[in-house]
Amino acid sequence: MCIYKKNKLIILFTFFLVNSSSLLLNAQNKVGDNNWTISNPFEQKNFIENKGQITQINQLPSDYKILFETFISGVHYLICNKGLIVNKYINIENTEAEIKAILKKRGVEQEDEEKEKEFKYHREKISELFEF
Repeated sequence: MCIYKKNKLIILFTFFLVNSSSLLLNAQNKVGDNNWTISNPFEQKNFIENKGQITQINQLPSDYKILFETFISGVHYLICNKGLIVNKYINIENTEAEIKAILKKRGVEQEDEEKEKEFKYHREKISELFEF
């Protein structure tokens, strides 16, 4: 199979995967629930070709070169020469003990509600790699 057809097939597969995964992520509405509101009317759902502006991502093997990227519904998609990387960030609530440990580490000794609210959540990245 020539390189052009292989690249075209990879892009077509990735487009299908992105569209179907966004449908699955947004499929939380019940059947018959017509929710016609638009959460982000200015969100662009297109891929950006990497012409050097996207640097290597942490934990990405050095032989992976980023070809395209996009953000759709809070999910970061990277199309590489050897596969597709999907990153999603989720907020996880810290326990009281974790908040106190964070405050102590930062040198806040007395109770401060504003600081406690600031450290109520932390972000975790869920990353999947699909190789071609």
